[in-house]
Amino acid sequence: MLRITIYGHGDLPPEVVLSADGSFIYTFIGQVRAAGLTVPQLTESMARRLEEGYLVAPQITIAVAQYSSQQVYVLVLLC
Repeated sequence: MLRITIYGHGDLPPEVVLSADGSFIYTFIGQVRAAGLTVPQLTESMARRLEEGYLVAPQITIAVAQYSSQQVYVLVLLC
């Protein structure tokens, strides 16, 4: 879960939940791929997309609000 704050736009969703592929849907810009990006990279990407006809110079803060690990099982075969 990511907490997204866009100053002066409290009407936009404050939290998003990432899907299994590391993406989420956000108002105005649609699908956003977060997988493989750092928080600063994601912030820059969203700001750029929101500036394309929606907001003027958006000031965005993104924080990881909650995360869940994927469980991995290792099977060891001894012969």
